Amino acid sequence: MINEKYYDGFEGEVEVLFYYYDNKGNQNGFRIWQGYFETLLSGCFLAEPLNTGLLKSYITQEGFYEEKPWNVLDNKTVINELSQFSTSNLEIESLDMIREVEELKNDLVEVVNEAIKNQYQVLVDYD
Repeated sequence: MINEKYYDGFEGEVEVLFYYYDNKGNQNGFRIWQGYFETLLSGCFLAEPLNTGLLKSYITQEGFYEEKPWNVLDNKTVINELSQFSTSNLEIESLDMIREVEELKNDLVEVVNEAIKNQYQVLVDYD
């Protein structure tokens, strides 16, 4: 099931689907408002982005910006990138936004861990 809690209230704006297909063909993951997704990625900034993760696509504007859906090449890299999230990397002051993005990070880590456990392919569909 695709959870829409990070897109509710932003209908009609750019969305990101972050999901996998389970062994029954069901999509599992989140529909995310672009603002939350890009804020999360900017808070995960590493000095040296890895060649296979979300941050490389975010920085180079390739990957999930060009391919629909984009296959995450290395789920463990994504876990590593998300674990680097720090509010000190953000240039926003809204505590509500920060709380939402921190919760989003935890939820996406959970999605990726579930995909790793069951050997599912994680997909990102940036629309």
